[in-house]
Amino acid sequence: MILAAGLGLRSRPLTNDRPKAMITVAGKPLIGHLLDRLGDAGVAKIVVNLHYKPEPLVNYLKGHRLAGKIIFSDEREKILETGGGVKAALGHFSGDPFFVANCDAFFPDSEENPFLTLRQAWGSEEMAALLLLKAKEQAIGYDDRGDFFRQSGGRLRRRGEADQAPYIFTGVQILTQKLFEDLGDAVFSLNKIYDRALSQEALFGTPYERAWLHMGTPEMVEQAEGFHRQ
Repeated sequence: MILAAGLGLRSRPLTNDRPKAMITVAGKPLIGHLLDRLGDAGVAKIVVNLHYKPEPLVNYLKGHRLAGKIIFSDEREKILETGGGVKAALGHFSGDPFFVANCDAFFPDSEENPFLTLRQAWGSEEMAALLLLKAKEQAIGYDDRGDFFRQSGGRLRRRGEADQAPYIFTGVQILTQKLFEDLGDAVFSLNKIYDRALSQEALFGTPYERAWLHMGTPEMVEQAEGFHRQ
């Protein structure tokens, strides 16, 4: 699943007339870069949720080479946040576990496929969720305090009261449907799912050693373009 329903407020003015997923880098929308990586990883079905200014996104996806694999999860009447968006789309998933990616997670085309990195790291029966991580000191354009500590065997612990944590979450992950069972909420963040996995000691992470950029601002778009001019 690609999460593409957000309002893209921090990306204005680039998102004044289009969703963040349609911001262009190197001649291709952000969602196009993710779709190509998912296609290369052999993913058979891709769910994309819709809310903010969906028409340009729908038109692009209908003309994409993977159009026959794409299913829309419509949130135009009410945005469901990240966790609610995934929960509402669970009926489309025939397999378990499944990938989930934020549309603003950008991996330059020349870099290792992040979905293959996750797939190779998946395997422990103890896992209910696996997050793709980036070492904070290697992250491009990141100036916050970090998200997680990575413990023995790859289990994660939140930064909590610590001043800093060494890893940040890239927005790409593998989740399992059991984490959404018996959740009555319709609108909620995926942080609720991570907390549930943490309570079961089932939240894991694997590092990504190549370039990743969080496309949250117009300035980051300029940096991403720089990777393709080198």
